Amino acid sequence: MTRHIITDKATSLGALLRHHKLTAEGGNLSQHGSALVYVVRDEEGQRLVIKDGGRRYGGSEQAWLSAHASHPGVVDVLDDVGGFLVLRWVPGRTLSELPIGAGHHARAAGELLASLQRTPDPGAASLSRRIIAAGRRLPAAAAADIQHCHQRLTAALAANWATDRRQSTYLHADFHPRNLILSSDGLVAIDPFGLAGPAAWDLAQFAAIAYGGAQLDEPPPLSHDAILTQLVAGFGRTPALLEEMAAYWLILVHRMRQKLGRGPSTWIDTIVEEYSRRKPCRRQRSTCCA
Repeated sequence: MTRHIITDKATSLGALLRHHKLTAEGGNLSQHGSALVYVVRDEEGQRLVIKDGGRRYGGSEQAWLSAHASHPGVVDVLDDVGGFLVLRWVPGRTLSELPIGAGHHARAAGELLASLQRTPDPGAASLSRRIIAAGRRLPAAAAADIQHCHQRLTAALAANWATDRRQSTYLHADFHPRNLILSSDGLVAIDPFGLAGPAAWDLAQFAAIAYGGAQLDEPPPLSHDAILTQLVAGFGRTPALLEEMAAYWLILVHRMRQKLGRGPSTWIDTIVEEYSRRKPCRRQRSTCCA
């Protein structure tokens, strides 16, 4: 079965290259477990991107991009064949590559998220699938605080969001500094998962990774609270479940750093402990979101 899938993908990719008369510039550019990504040039020498859209956690990148077609902050889809997307090249650097730090663009990121709010596609998978999948990857010896926070967030989604799609938005669901390009016209979002859930997820993910992303060896110039405050200011309101989502994402980033062999991060430990003392985490037990 796997061999057939690989063969079909190769056939689709070849058909795309021939149909658009494209020439690949190099090999796969994907990083951090992303799908296949190739930079190509057309007959006029213009750069384009070919990406294996795939489906992450049941979401559809193509469907999300189509729902936001013509939005200046979303990469344009030029064609879609066999699961491969032909995307317009966006010149610029990702926020993770900027020496000033991604947090300084938090307000602009919040404004972009506000402009991206849409009713989810009827077939969009729930964010619950993403969180459940993360829970399955927790090691057997995972600290109780991680398990408790995961369980609380899963329960909150099941009770308040998964059963009431009117309160959901069409999430990018992988909204972080490596997926935001600072172009000459502003921020452009790339590589969405396309899931239905509360807007707080995208804000919390950006804040946690901008503050403590694995690419950082030293504390960023802005605190986590400062980044989150600017995100909310740009977004225009404080979305429901933001505190819970923020605590959860700080835990995920902390665990990611440990998995990648990063040294002790007292600045991450401190903010995680602070969130464990906040009211949303004291409703059931004080360690639920530590």
